[in-house]
Amino acid sequence: MDQLIELQEQLLSPVFLTHAEGEELRRLDMDVQVESDSEQEDPGGSVRRAGEAGSSTYRMYKVDPGCQVGYFRLSSDMRRTVWIKPKVGIRNVFALLGAAYHCYSPPLSPFRSESVEYAVDKAQVLEPLVRHFNESVRELLQDGLLANYVEQEENLRVLRGRLAFSKHLTLNVVRRDRLYCRFFQAEVDIPENQVILWALILLNRAGDWSGDVRQTLHSHILHFGGVSLRQFLPRQCPVFHYDRLSSRYREVHDWCRLFIDLLSISDKPGETTFNGYLLDMNKLFERFVISVFKRAEESVPLVSVKDHKSHHLDLDRSTDIVPDLTLEGPNRSMVAVDAKYKQTKGQEKAKHPDHYQVISYCVAMGLIGLASTPVQGILVYPAAERSPELEGLLRVITSKRPSSELSIRFIWLDLDSQDLVGDAKQTFTRILQEISVGTL
Repeated sequence: MDQLIELQEQLLSPVFLTHAEGEELRRLDMDVQVESDSEQEDPGGSVRRAGEAGSSTYRMYKVDPGCQVGYFRLSSDMRRTVWIKPKVGIRNVFALLGAAYHCYSPPLSPFRSESVEYAVDKAQVLEPLVRHFNESVRELLQDGLLANYVEQEENLRVLRGRLAFSKHLTLNVVRRDRLYCRFFQAEVDIPENQVILWALILLNRAGDWSGDVRQTLHSHILHFGGVSLRQFLPRQCPVFHYDRLSSRYREVHDWCRLFIDLLSISDKPGETTFNGYLLDMNKLFERFVISVFKRAEESVPLVSVKDHKSHHLDLDRSTDIVPDLTLEGPNRSMVAVDAKYKQTKGQEKAKHPDHYQVISYCVAMGLIGLASTPVQGILVYPAAERSPELEGLLRVITSKRPSSELSIRFIWLDLDSQDLVGDAKQTFTRILQEISVGTL
């Protein structure tokens, strides 16, 4: 029996499993069906129970992981590795994760404690993301490293800061060439910079990158000369709180946490392996849309982006609805946004439950007939979910007459794009700009 259990996202795959392996996959919210009641021993004898010489018994199962993707080792029986192949290219799965990784702070991290041998080329998967990280660090360095200003005192030959008069008189009565000064010294050796330096060093040791990528990583490391080397363990990176001056660090820190949690150092010098992971693509896509909308907000200050804001659906206030995002612009303009990784399947003629959900958001938020926003609701899907009946605007009938004061717009994101994060940010920035001037 092969060590690797190969599954595919949203597909039912036939695999040989032991009973314990099947139960473990069920506990991970996968659809596991016994295909055959007949047992058979491992024909090749390649998978054996630790400490036993005998073979294991297997049954044929059919397993649908749903919208989960991952590469991880099971804890049961032979501790075989599970590879769930995503519909989206693995590089862009990590691109989605990198943009939304701040939503996965412990204990929500998708990475598992054990490391695994990947059946994919690390450099091929990660190099485009490392290039993006390098570019983000370059932009950060152009504006200078963040620093804490620490007050210091020193007896100097020239005035710096201000004179500490009492100490100056005490120490320099006979030393007329000295001035005892009190001043603020910029200190760049702070955790915000230390975590970036560690991520750069980890990446520099991690893979057989192209020459220009290695050169850029090395150059960036040299620019952190005033920062001390500090090791950050996976899932133990500090949580930073950002203000106006430090907000430019937010995206870089997200990538740092991703790389540090993903890459675990082995006992062999210079060798690095991946940590196992298991991702729910539904949650990842939603978090990605929220994260990139908030990045776009920085370019359009007239529009406020709020996530998971609760609204009452009924007059008795017993039922709440919570859209993924609420976009609030000038002149009381407001738009409800919902992100769906896949279209929700309806029943019979009611084909599109997602429509009813976003319409209920708009009704509860009082957006019907809101003249300041030509579109009141937005549904965001991957481009792979595109269908002819969801093109253009959905103009919802809001009275007994065939008229509409409520419109829904569909946005399609190409998850196979070479610049997934950049393209999504450009799309969302354009939406926010249209809201800011009332032309959505």
